[in-house]
Amino acid sequence: MTRPGAYVLLFGLAQDEEIEVGRLGTVRFQRGHYGYVGSAMGSGGLDARIARHLRAEKNCHWHIDHLLARASVSGALELETVTRIECALSDALDRGKASTTPVRGFGSSDCRCRSHLRYFGASDLDEDAAGRAARLAVLAAPGLESGAWRAASG
Repeated sequence: MTRPGAYVLLFGLAQDEEIEVGRLGTVRFQRGHYGYVGSAMGSGGLDARIARHLRAEKNCHWHIDHLLARASVSGALELETVTRIECALSDALDRGKASTTPVRGFGSSDCRCRSHLRYFGASDLDEDAAGRAARLAVLAAPGLESGAWRAASG
């Protein structure tokens, strides 16, 4: 059964990186912890979209694909819904000051959001800090009470 929804993918970079990101060009990313807000409304829903992000081998189609090639993924907060909420989630993370916008226009070429990529910081992360920030975003999404955490395996 296909489960449509939105998600916050959590990942980190072990060192500063310069990465070619499609039309955004070469972007410098700081070492640290990131969250990417996306939607999974099409065929396959959340299961297919998150599985794609977790695969090492894939064609680079979206901005996030370029970044994930160098990142270590922790997992994803899945939010099952038929309503498009990814912009509200990204906005909630921005308003909550738990994160900053590292790259304008990243993952948001089809909406008016500043970015769907969030930066949580470079400190030796208590593993759950980014996860807690992502869960706070759920509170700002209309009609959602919680999400399910899917850890990246291996």
